[in-house]
Amino acid sequence: MRSVKVWIGLLLATSAGAQSLTFFDCVGLALENNAALQIAQADAAIVQEQERQAHGARLPGLSVAGNYRRQSDIPRLVIPSITLPMGLELPPIFPGGAKELGSIETYDLQVTVVQPLFTGFGLKNRERAHQASAQAARLQAELAQRDLIFDVARAFVDANKASNFLEITRAGRNRIARHLVDVENYFTQGLARREELLRVEVKCAEADLAVLRAENAVALSRAVLENAVGESLPVYDTLCVTIDSSGAPPDLDTSLMQAQATRLELQTLKFTDRALLYAEAIACSERFPNLAFIGRVGYGKPGLDFINNDWMDYWVVGVSAEWSLWNGGQIRSRVQQARLRRLQAEERIDLVEDRIRLDVTHAWLNLQQAEKGRKLARTALKSAKETLRVIENSYRQGLAHTSDVIDAQAVLTHAEKECSQSEADLFLAQIDFKRATGSDLLPQPAPLDL
Repeated sequence: MRSVKVWIGLLLATSAGAQSLTFFDCVGLALENNAALQIAQADAAIVQEQERQAHGARLPGLSVAGNYRRQSDIPRLVIPSITLPMGLELPPIFPGGAKELGSIETYDLQVTVVQPLFTGFGLKNRERAHQASAQAARLQAELAQRDLIFDVARAFVDANKASNFLEITRAGRNRIARHLVDVENYFTQGLARREELLRVEVKCAEADLAVLRAENAVALSRAVLENAVGESLPVYDTLCVTIDSSGAPPDLDTSLMQAQATRLELQTLKFTDRALLYAEAIACSERFPNLAFIGRVGYGKPGLDFINNDWMDYWVVGVSAEWSLWNGGQIRSRVQQARLRRLQAEERIDLVEDRIRLDVTHAWLNLQQAEKGRKLARTALKSAKETLRVIENSYRQGLAHTSDVIDAQAVLTHAEKECSQSEADLFLAQIDFKRATGSDLLPQPAPLDL
Protein backbone atom coordinates (compact mmCIF):
# COMPACT_ATOMS: atom_id res chain seq x y z
CA MET A 1 0.00 0.00 0.00
CA ARG A 2 2.86 2.35 0.80
CA SER A 3 4.41 1.61 -2.59
CA VAL A 4 1.15 2.54 -4.33
CA LYS A 5 0.96 5.86 -2.47
CA VAL A 6 4.56 6.69 -3.34
CA TRP A 7 4.01 5.91 -7.02
CA ILE A 8 0.83 8.01 -7.07
CA GLY A 9 2.73 10.89 -5.52
CA LEU A 10 5.52 10.57 -8.09
CA LEU A 11 3.05 10.48 -10.97
CA LEU A 12 1.23 13.54 -9.66
CA ALA A 13 4.53 15.39 -9.25
CA THR A 14 5.57 14.44 -12.78
CA SER A 15 2.26 15.53 -14.27
CA ALA A 16 2.54 18.84 -12.43
CA GLY A 17 5.99 19.41 -13.97
CA ALA A 18 7.97 18.98 -10.72
CA GLN A 19 9.66 15.71 -11.74
CA SER A 20 11.59 15.56 -8.47
CA LEU A 21 12.35 12.50 -6.39
CA THR A 22 12.71 12.76 -2.62
CA PHE A 23 14.61 10.62 -0.20
CA PHE A 24 11.36 9.59 1.47
CA ASP A 25 9.97 8.40 -1.90
CA CYS A 26 12.95 6.08 -2.37
CA VAL A 27 12.77 4.77 1.19
CA GLY A 28 9.06 4.04 0.82
CA LEU A 29 9.67 1.97 -2.28
CA ALA A 30 12.64 0.16 -0.70
CA LEU A 31 10.68 -0.79 2.43
CA GLU A 32 7.99 -2.24 0.21
CA ASN A 33 10.25 -4.21 -2.12
CA ASN A 34 13.32 -5.32 -0.17
CA ALA A 35 13.43 -9.11 0.14
CA ALA A 36 15.90 -9.18 3.05
CA LEU A 37 13.59 -6.95 5.10
CA GLN A 38 10.61 -9.16 4.35
CA ILE A 39 12.61 -12.22 5.44
CA ALA A 40 13.54 -10.52 8.74
CA GLN A 41 9.91 -9.61 9.33
CA ALA A 42 8.84 -13.18 8.60
CA ASP A 43 11.46 -14.47 11.08
CA ALA A 44 10.01 -12.16 13.73
CA ALA A 45 6.51 -13.46 13.00
CA ILE A 46 7.74 -17.07 13.24
CA VAL A 47 9.30 -16.48 16.67
CA GLN A 48 6.10 -14.76 17.81
CA GLU A 49 4.14 -17.87 16.86
CA GLN A 50 6.61 -19.96 18.87
CA GLU A 51 5.86 -17.73 21.85
CA ARG A 52 2.16 -18.44 21.44
CA GLN A 53 2.87 -22.17 21.23
CA ALA A 54 4.90 -22.01 24.46
CA HIS A 55 2.03 -20.22 26.18
CA GLY A 56 -0.46 -22.78 24.91
CA ALA A 57 1.64 -25.63 26.34
CA ARG A 58 0.81 -24.37 29.86
CA LEU A 59 -2.94 -24.51 29.26
CA PRO A 60 -5.13 -27.62 29.46
CA GLY A 61 -5.10 -29.79 26.39
CA LEU A 62 -8.42 -31.12 25.06
CA SER A 63 -8.55 -33.88 22.47
CA VAL A 64 -11.23 -36.05 20.92
CA ALA A 65 -10.56 -39.52 19.53
CA GLY A 66 -12.81 -42.17 18.05
CA ASN A 67 -12.29 -45.55 16.50
CA TYR A 68 -14.14 -48.40 14.90
CA ARG A 69 -12.67 -51.89 14.69
CA ARG A 70 -13.79 -55.17 13.21
CA GLN A 71 -11.88 -58.36 13.88
CA SER A 72 -12.01 -61.93 12.63
CA ASP A 73 -12.42 -63.56 16.05
CA ILE A 74 -12.96 -62.62 19.67
CA PRO A 75 -11.79 -64.30 22.88
CA ARG A 76 -14.22 -66.49 24.82
CA LEU A 77 -14.43 -67.12 28.54
CA VAL A 78 -15.16 -70.86 29.09
CA ILE A 79 -16.31 -72.09 32.54
CA PRO A 80 -17.06 -75.80 32.55
CA SER A 81 -19.82 -77.34 34.70
CA ILE A 82 -18.94 -77.95 38.32
CA THR A 83 -19.70 -81.43 39.71
CA LEU A 84 -20.30 -81.63 43.47
CA PRO A 85 -20.08 -84.68 45.73
CA MET A 86 -23.06 -86.96 45.82
CA GLY A 87 -23.28 -86.66 42.00
CA LEU A 88 -24.76 -83.21 42.06
CA GLU A 89 -23.87 -80.91 39.15
CA LEU A 90 -24.22 -77.14 39.23
CA PRO A 91 -25.73 -75.51 36.20
CA PRO A 92 -23.27 -73.51 34.01
CA ILE A 93 -22.78 -69.85 34.83
CA PHE A 94 -23.11 -68.82 31.18
CA PRO A 95 -25.54 -70.34 28.79
CA GLY A 96 -23.70 -72.88 26.74
CA GLY A 97 -20.79 -72.83 29.21
CA ALA A 98 -18.91 -69.93 27.55
CA LYS A 99 -19.09 -66.16 27.18
CA GLU A 100 -17.68 -64.04 24.35
CA LEU A 101 -15.47 -61.23 25.68
CA GLY A 102 -16.37 -58.38 23.40
CA SER A 103 -17.75 -58.38 19.92
CA ILE A 104 -16.55 -58.61 16.38
CA GLU A 105 -17.25 -54.89 15.96
CA THR A 106 -16.12 -52.40 18.60
CA TYR A 107 -16.88 -48.66 18.83
CA ASP A 108 -15.26 -46.07 21.07
CA LEU A 109 -15.39 -42.27 21.39
CA GLN A 110 -13.14 -40.55 23.96
CA VAL A 111 -12.66 -36.96 25.16
CA THR A 112 -9.37 -36.45 27.02
CA VAL A 113 -8.17 -33.51 29.12
CA VAL A 114 -4.48 -33.20 30.07
CA GLN A 115 -3.26 -30.44 32.39
CA PRO A 116 0.42 -30.16 33.35
CA LEU A 117 0.72 -29.72 37.11
CA PHE A 118 4.45 -29.40 37.68
CA THR A 119 7.35 -29.46 35.21
CA GLY A 120 10.14 -27.99 37.32
CA PHE A 121 9.07 -24.55 36.03
CA GLY A 122 10.16 -25.67 32.57
CA LEU A 123 7.00 -24.59 30.74
CA LYS A 124 6.95 -21.20 32.43
CA ASN A 125 10.62 -20.55 31.60
CA ARG A 126 10.09 -21.79 28.04
CA GLU A 127 7.33 -19.22 27.56
CA ARG A 128 9.55 -16.47 28.98
CA ALA A 129 12.43 -17.55 26.75
CA HIS A 130 10.23 -17.35 23.65
CA GLN A 131 8.93 -13.95 24.76
CA ALA A 132 12.50 -12.63 24.96
CA SER A 133 13.38 -14.26 21.64
CA ALA A 134 10.31 -12.66 20.03
CA GLN A 135 11.42 -9.24 21.29
CA ALA A 136 14.91 -9.86 19.93
CA ALA A 137 13.54 -10.95 16.54
CA ARG A 138 11.28 -7.89 16.35
CA LEU A 139 14.23 -5.61 17.09
CA GLN A 140 16.31 -7.48 14.53
CA ALA A 141 13.64 -6.74 11.91
CA GLU A 142 13.70 -3.07 12.90
CA LEU A 143 17.49 -3.12 12.64
CA ALA A 144 17.26 -4.57 9.13
CA GLN A 145 14.88 -1.76 8.24
CA ARG A 146 17.27 0.88 9.59
CA ASP A 147 20.18 -0.64 7.70
CA LEU A 148 18.09 -0.60 4.52
CA ILE A 149 17.22 3.07 5.03
CA PHE A 150 20.89 3.92 5.49
CA ASP A 151 21.85 1.98 2.34
CA VAL A 152 19.18 3.86 0.41
CA ALA A 153 20.50 7.13 1.87
CA ARG A 154 24.00 6.45 0.59
CA ALA A 155 22.75 5.46 -2.85
CA PHE A 156 20.43 8.48 -2.92
CA VAL A 157 23.23 10.88 -1.95
CA ASP A 158 25.54 9.42 -4.59
CA ALA A 159 22.82 9.81 -7.24
CA ASN A 160 22.14 13.36 -6.07
CA LYS A 161 25.82 14.20 -6.16
CA ALA A 162 26.23 12.72 -9.65
CA SER A 163 23.22 14.70 -10.88
CA ASN A 164 24.58 17.92 -9.41
CA PHE A 165 28.04 17.26 -10.83
CA LEU A 166 26.48 16.81 -14.27
CA GLU A 167 24.75 20.17 -14.04
CA ILE A 168 27.93 21.84 -12.80
CA THR A 169 30.00 20.23 -15.55
CA ARG A 170 27.53 21.34 -18.21
CA ALA A 171 27.57 24.87 -16.79
CA GLY A 172 31.38 24.85 -16.88
CA ARG A 173 31.36 23.64 -20.48
CA ASN A 174 28.92 26.44 -21.40
CA ARG A 175 31.21 29.03 -19.81
CA ILE A 176 34.18 27.73 -21.78
CA ALA A 177 32.05 27.69 -24.95
CA ARG A 178 31.07 31.32 -24.42
CA HIS A 179 34.68 32.22 -23.81
CA LEU A 180 35.64 30.35 -27.00
CA VAL A 181 33.26 32.59 -28.96
CA ASP A 182 34.95 35.68 -27.50
CA VAL A 183 38.43 34.35 -28.33
CA GLU A 184 37.35 33.49 -31.89
CA ASN A 185 36.06 37.04 -32.36
CA TYR A 186 39.30 38.49 -30.99
CA PHE A 187 41.32 36.13 -33.22
CA THR A 188 39.34 37.25 -36.25
CA GLN A 189 40.06 40.87 -35.35
CA GLY A 190 43.73 40.07 -34.79
CA LEU A 191 43.53 40.76 -31.07
CA ALA A 192 44.31 37.17 -30.00
CA ARG A 193 47.02 34.75 -31.00
CA ARG A 194 46.33 31.37 -32.56
CA GLU A 195 47.84 29.50 -29.62
CA GLU A 196 45.26 31.15 -27.34
CA LEU A 197 42.46 29.96 -29.63
CA LEU A 198 43.87 26.42 -29.76
CA ARG A 199 44.22 26.31 -26.01
CA VAL A 200 40.59 27.31 -25.47
CA GLU A 201 39.45 24.76 -28.08
CA VAL A 202 41.34 22.04 -26.18
CA LYS A 203 39.71 23.14 -22.92
CA CYS A 204 36.32 23.02 -24.62
CA ALA A 205 36.98 19.46 -25.84
CA GLU A 206 38.07 18.47 -22.32
CA ALA A 207 34.83 19.97 -20.98
CA ASP A 208 32.83 17.84 -23.46
CA LEU A 209 34.64 14.73 -22.22
CA ALA A 210 33.96 15.76 -18.62
CA VAL A 211 30.25 16.07 -19.42
CA LEU A 212 30.25 12.57 -20.96
CA ARG A 213 31.90 11.16 -17.84
CA ALA A 214 29.37 12.96 -15.65
CA GLU A 215 26.50 11.52 -17.69
CA ASN A 216 27.92 8.02 -17.28
CA ALA A 217 28.25 8.62 -13.54
CA VAL A 218 24.59 9.66 -13.40
CA ALA A 219 23.51 6.49 -15.22
CA LEU A 220 25.59 4.30 -12.91
CA SER A 221 24.40 6.02 -9.73
CA ARG A 222 20.80 5.70 -10.91
CA ALA A 223 21.31 1.95 -11.42
CA VAL A 224 22.74 1.65 -7.90
CA LEU A 225 19.80 3.59 -6.47
CA GLU A 226 17.28 1.42 -8.32
CA ASN A 227 19.06 -1.66 -7.00
CA ALA A 228 18.75 -0.34 -3.43
CA VAL A 229 15.10 0.60 -3.98
CA GLY A 230 14.25 -2.70 -5.63
CA GLU A 231 12.53 -1.47 -8.78
CA SER A 232 12.90 0.93 -11.67
CA LEU A 233 12.37 4.59 -10.84
CA PRO A 234 10.42 7.06 -12.95
CA VAL A 235 12.24 9.71 -14.94
CA TYR A 236 13.23 12.55 -12.65
CA ASP A 237 14.96 15.88 -13.11
CA THR A 238 16.24 16.43 -9.59
CA LEU A 239 16.79 14.56 -6.36
CA CYS A 240 15.67 16.54 -3.33
CA VAL A 241 18.16 16.44 -0.46
CA THR A 242 16.95 18.26 2.64
CA ILE A 243 19.51 19.26 5.25
CA ASP A 244 18.30 19.07 8.83
CA SER A 245 18.66 22.56 10.26
CA SER A 246 16.82 21.92 13.54
CA GLY A 247 19.88 22.81 15.56
CA ALA A 248 23.29 21.69 16.70
CA PRO A 249 23.61 18.01 17.64
CA PRO A 250 24.05 17.08 21.30
CA ASP A 251 27.51 16.87 22.80
CA LEU A 252 29.50 13.67 22.53
CA ASP A 253 28.78 12.40 26.07
CA THR A 254 25.03 12.88 25.61
CA SER A 255 25.19 11.15 22.24
CA LEU A 256 27.02 8.19 23.77
CA MET A 257 24.43 7.85 26.52
CA GLN A 258 21.60 8.02 24.00
CA ALA A 259 23.21 5.36 21.82
CA GLN A 260 23.70 3.00 24.76
CA ALA A 261 19.99 3.34 25.55
CA THR A 262 18.51 3.16 22.05
CA ARG A 263 20.81 1.21 19.71
CA LEU A 264 18.86 -1.78 18.43
CA GLU A 265 21.92 -4.04 18.24
CA LEU A 266 22.48 -3.68 21.99
CA GLN A 267 18.81 -4.15 22.87
CA THR A 268 18.65 -7.24 20.67
CA LEU A 269 21.62 -8.81 22.44
CA LYS A 270 20.12 -8.02 25.84
CA PHE A 271 16.88 -9.80 24.94
CA THR A 272 18.92 -12.67 23.53
CA ASP A 273 20.85 -12.87 26.80
CA ARG A 274 17.56 -12.96 28.71
CA ALA A 275 16.31 -15.78 26.49
CA LEU A 276 19.50 -17.75 27.14
CA LEU A 277 19.06 -17.20 30.88
CA TYR A 278 15.63 -18.81 30.68
CA ALA A 279 17.08 -21.56 28.47
CA GLU A 280 19.48 -22.39 31.28
CA ALA A 281 16.53 -22.56 33.68
CA ILE A 282 14.75 -24.89 31.24
CA ALA A 283 17.76 -27.21 31.25
CA CYS A 284 17.77 -27.18 35.07
CA SER A 285 14.06 -28.06 35.14
CA GLU A 286 14.89 -31.55 33.77
CA ARG A 287 16.23 -32.41 37.24
CA PHE A 288 12.70 -32.25 38.70
CA PRO A 289 9.77 -34.65 38.26
CA ASN A 290 6.95 -33.93 35.84
CA LEU A 291 3.37 -34.23 37.04
CA ALA A 292 0.25 -34.02 34.91
CA PHE A 293 -3.49 -34.52 35.46
CA ILE A 294 -5.32 -36.75 32.98
CA GLY A 295 -9.09 -37.02 32.67
CA ARG A 296 -10.92 -39.05 30.07
CA VAL A 297 -14.60 -39.47 29.27
CA GLY A 298 -15.69 -42.16 26.84
CA TYR A 299 -18.70 -43.72 25.20
CA GLY A 300 -18.55 -46.94 23.23
CA LYS A 301 -19.25 -50.61 22.87
CA PRO A 302 -18.18 -52.65 24.78
CA GLY A 303 -16.47 -49.79 26.67
CA LEU A 304 -14.92 -51.12 29.88
CA ASP A 305 -17.40 -53.97 30.38
CA PHE A 306 -16.36 -56.73 28.05
CA ILE A 307 -18.64 -59.23 29.66
CA ASN A 308 -21.95 -57.47 29.11
CA ASN A 309 -20.74 -56.20 25.71
CA ASP A 310 -23.14 -53.31 25.50
CA TRP A 311 -23.03 -49.54 24.85
CA MET A 312 -21.85 -47.64 27.91
CA ASP A 313 -20.36 -44.33 29.04
CA TYR A 314 -17.37 -44.28 31.35
CA TRP A 315 -14.70 -41.92 32.79
CA VAL A 316 -11.12 -42.24 33.98
CA VAL A 317 -9.12 -39.72 36.04
CA GLY A 318 -5.55 -39.90 37.26
CA VAL A 319 -2.17 -38.27 37.73
CA SER A 320 0.90 -39.23 35.76
CA ALA A 321 4.42 -38.72 37.13
CA GLU A 322 7.80 -39.02 35.42
CA TRP A 323 11.22 -38.42 36.94
CA SER A 324 14.51 -38.99 35.18
CA LEU A 325 16.88 -40.14 37.93
CA TRP A 326 19.94 -40.89 35.79
CA ASN A 327 20.70 -40.41 32.11
CA GLY A 328 24.46 -40.56 31.93
CA GLY A 329 25.07 -36.90 32.85
CA GLN A 330 23.15 -35.50 29.88
CA ILE A 331 21.16 -33.06 32.01
CA ARG A 332 24.31 -31.69 33.65
CA SER A 333 25.90 -31.28 30.22
CA ARG A 334 22.86 -29.42 28.83
CA VAL A 335 22.85 -27.08 31.84
CA GLN A 336 26.56 -26.34 31.37
CA GLN A 337 26.05 -25.79 27.65
CA ALA A 338 23.25 -23.28 28.30
CA ARG A 339 25.40 -21.47 30.88
CA LEU A 340 28.30 -21.15 28.43
CA ARG A 341 26.01 -19.75 25.74
CA ARG A 342 24.75 -17.13 28.18
CA LEU A 343 28.33 -16.16 29.04
CA GLN A 344 29.05 -15.79 25.34
CA ALA A 345 26.06 -13.45 24.98
CA GLU A 346 27.31 -11.31 27.86
CA GLU A 347 30.71 -11.00 26.22
CA ARG A 348 29.05 -10.02 22.94
CA ILE A 349 27.20 -7.27 24.78
CA ASP A 350 30.49 -5.84 26.04
CA LEU A 351 31.97 -5.99 22.52
CA VAL A 352 28.95 -4.25 20.99
CA GLU A 353 29.03 -1.53 23.65
CA ASP A 354 32.67 -0.78 22.80
CA ARG A 355 31.84 -0.81 19.08
CA ILE A 356 28.93 1.56 19.62
CA ARG A 357 31.12 4.03 21.52
CA LEU A 358 33.60 4.05 18.63
CA ASP A 359 30.81 4.33 16.06
CA VAL A 360 29.15 7.27 17.80
CA THR A 361 32.46 9.06 18.28
CA HIS A 362 33.31 8.67 14.59
CA ALA A 363 29.85 9.81 13.46
CA TRP A 364 29.89 12.82 15.82
CA LEU A 365 33.31 13.98 14.66
CA ASN A 366 32.37 13.42 11.04
CA LEU A 367 29.24 15.54 11.50
CA GLN A 368 31.26 18.40 12.98
CA GLN A 369 33.68 18.19 10.09
CA ALA A 370 30.87 18.09 7.51
CA GLU A 371 29.22 21.20 8.95
CA LYS A 372 32.47 23.15 8.89
CA GLY A 373 33.29 21.86 5.42
CA ARG A 374 29.91 23.07 4.15
CA LYS A 375 30.53 26.59 5.47
CA LEU A 376 34.01 26.66 3.94
CA ALA A 377 32.74 25.39 0.58
CA ARG A 378 30.05 28.08 0.44
CA THR A 379 32.60 30.79 1.19
CA ALA A 380 34.96 29.42 -1.45
CA LEU A 381 32.12 29.36 -3.99
CA LYS A 382 31.30 33.02 -3.40
CA SER A 383 34.97 33.90 -3.77
CA ALA A 384 35.32 31.91 -7.01
CA LYS A 385 32.26 33.56 -8.55
CA GLU A 386 33.54 37.03 -7.73
CA THR A 387 37.02 36.22 -9.00
CA LEU A 388 35.65 34.96 -12.34
CA ARG A 389 33.49 38.05 -12.73
CA VAL A 390 36.45 40.37 -12.17
CA ILE A 391 38.78 38.44 -14.50
CA GLU A 392 36.19 38.27 -17.29
CA ASN A 393 35.69 42.04 -17.10
CA SER A 394 39.46 42.52 -17.12
CA TYR A 395 39.77 40.23 -20.14
CA ARG A 396 37.20 42.21 -22.09
CA GLN A 397 39.20 45.34 -21.29
CA GLY A 398 42.44 43.69 -22.41
CA LEU A 399 43.87 43.62 -18.88
CA ALA A 400 43.83 39.80 -18.41
CA HIS A 401 45.06 36.81 -20.39
CA THR A 402 43.01 33.90 -21.71
CA SER A 403 44.76 31.55 -19.31
CA ASP A 404 43.52 33.69 -16.41
CA VAL A 405 39.91 33.26 -17.55
CA ILE A 406 40.34 29.52 -18.06
CA ASP A 407 41.93 29.13 -14.64
CA ALA A 408 39.18 31.17 -12.98
CA GLN A 409 36.51 29.08 -14.71
CA ALA A 410 38.21 25.89 -13.54
CA VAL A 411 38.38 27.23 -9.98
CA LEU A 412 34.65 28.07 -10.09
CA THR A 413 33.74 24.64 -11.43
CA HIS A 414 35.82 23.02 -8.71
CA ALA A 415 34.22 25.26 -6.04
CA GLU A 416 30.73 24.37 -7.27
CA LYS A 417 31.55 20.68 -7.08
CA GLU A 418 33.04 21.09 -3.62
CA CYS A 419 29.92 22.92 -2.48
CA SER A 420 27.68 20.16 -3.86
CA GLN A 421 29.95 17.55 -2.28
CA SER A 422 29.75 19.32 1.09
CA GLU A 423 25.94 19.36 0.94
CA ALA A 424 25.88 15.62 0.21
CA ASP A 425 28.47 14.92 2.91
CA LEU A 426 26.47 16.87 5.49
CA PHE A 427 23.22 15.11 4.60
CA LEU A 428 24.85 11.69 4.84
CA ALA A 429 26.69 12.69 8.03
CA GLN A 430 23.38 13.68 9.63
CA ILE A 431 21.80 10.37 8.62
CA ASP A 432 24.85 8.46 9.88
CA PHE A 433 24.80 10.33 13.20
CA LYS A 434 21.13 9.48 13.67
CA ARG A 435 21.91 5.85 12.87
CA ALA A 436 24.82 5.79 15.32
CA THR A 437 22.76 7.31 18.16
CA GLY A 438 19.69 5.19 17.46
CA SER A 439 17.48 8.12 16.44
CA ASP A 440 14.72 8.04 13.85
CA LEU A 441 16.30 8.13 10.41
CA LEU A 442 13.21 9.41 8.64
CA PRO A 443 11.48 12.71 9.29
CA GLN A 444 7.72 12.37 9.30
CA PRO A 445 6.54 13.57 5.87
CA ALA A 446 3.43 15.57 5.26
CA PRO A 447 0.41 13.41 4.39
CA LEU A 448 -0.24 12.93 0.69
CA ASP A 449 -3.38 14.80 -0.32
CA LEU A 450 -5.13 12.70 -2.96
